[in-house]
Amino acid sequence: MRKIIPGNRLSKEAIERQHDELRKRSPSEFFNSFPLPMAVLNPLRQIVFCNELFLRTAGMDDQDILGKRPGEAMRCIYAGDTEDGCGTTPHCRVCGALRAVIEAIDENRACERECQLLVQDEPGIKARDLRVNASPWVTPDGPFYIVTIADIEDQKRRQTLEHIFFHDILNTAGGAKGLTRMLLEAPEEDPREAAELLDSALFGLVEEIKKQKDLLLMEQGQFATSLSDIEGLAAVRRLAREFRAHPKSEGRTLRLAPDAAEVSLSTDPVLLRRTLVNMLLNAMEATPAGGTVTIGVRPDNGDALFWVHNKTVMDEPTRLQVFKRSFSTKGPGRGLGTYSIRMLTKNYLHGEVDFTSEEGEGTTFRIRLKAS
Repeated sequence: MRKIIPGNRLSKEAIERQHDELRKRSPSEFFNSFPLPMAVLNPLRQIVFCNELFLRTAGMDDQDILGKRPGEAMRCIYAGDTEDGCGTTPHCRVCGALRAVIEAIDENRACERECQLLVQDEPGIKARDLRVNASPWVTPDGPFYIVTIADIEDQKRRQTLEHIFFHDILNTAGGAKGLTRMLLEAPEEDPREAAELLDSALFGLVEEIKKQKDLLLMEQGQFATSLSDIEGLAAVRRLAREFRAHPKSEGRTLRLAPDAAEVSLSTDPVLLRRTLVNMLLNAMEATPAGGTVTIGVRPDNGDALFWVHNKTVMDEPTRLQVFKRSFSTKGPGRGLGTYSIRMLTKNYLHGEVDFTSEEGEGTTFRIRLKAS
C-alpha cells in the first residue's frame, strides 16, 4: 500500500452532486437489494451513496453520512486522531479496510481484506471483525468504488474458542492428567513436588476458562460489576504470589517493582484481577526463558496506577494493532488478551489504559483507575 494517502476532500456541494447523479443512474432499490452493508466511494474515499443496511450499521442517516470516509462512518476510535481523518493516522497503515480500498483504486481491481476495527459505542469501546470488499465501478461521471462489509465476528470467535479448547486447555489438562498418574504410580516418593506441578497446571486451566467465560458475558453486556474498597499493593502482592504457580511463569522471574506503593481504591476486584492477569500473561509470553517481568502499583495524581513491564520490544505493526480483538503475534485464533485489557479497563472499570514499547526501555502496559 502506498505510504501517502491524500487527506483532501470534495466539498459538501460536490458530494451532493455526485450523490444525485448516482441516484439518477441507479435507483436506491437496486442498492438496497444488496444482502450486505454497501457504500459507494469516490476516488478520495468519501461516501457518496450507501444502502439502508450500511446506514443501520453506521447508525447514521443518509445526509449525515455523505462525504465521510468509511472509518468515520463506522466510528473507528482512531479516525479523529489527525485533522484529515480516516486513512491518515498511523493506525491506518495496518487497517484492512483501507488496504482493500487503496488497492482497488491503485490496481483497478476487486480487493478483499479482513479488518479488525475498534469502534466507539455505548457504553464504551467495541470490537468489530469485518471482511471488506472493494470493487471499481466505472460510470460516465467517472470512477467510483463499491465497498461491502461482512461481519465475521462469529467466525473469529469460533476460531478462537476452538484454538483455546482444542489446544491450550487440552494440553494443560493432559499435563495435569500425567502428573496425577505420577502421584498414583509412585506413592513411596514424596508427592509434594508433583503436587505443586499439578497445582500449577490446574491454575492455568482454571484461569483460561474463567477468562473466556467472563469475556463472553462482557461482550454480551451481561456482566454485572461489584465494587468494593481494596488496597492496591496488597492485591498486586497476592496476585504475584499466585501467578508464580502459573505455567507461563516457568523459567521466568516475576518481581514486585521496588517503587511500588500502597494506594486505596474502590473497584471491582474480580475484574481488576482479570485485567492484571492478562497483562502478566502477555508479558510472560513475550519474555524469553531466564527473563524478568515486573508488576507494580502506586498513587499518581489522584489515581491508582498499575503497570506490568518486560524487556521485549514490539515492532511497529504490533504496536499499531495491539488492542484489536483478533490480532495476535502468536497466529490465528488468538488475540483476546490485550483487547480484553482495554475493554475491561474502559468499559467496566471506567479507567484508562496505555502502553509504551521502546528500545532500551522494553514494554510497559499501564492501567489508571480513580483512587479513593
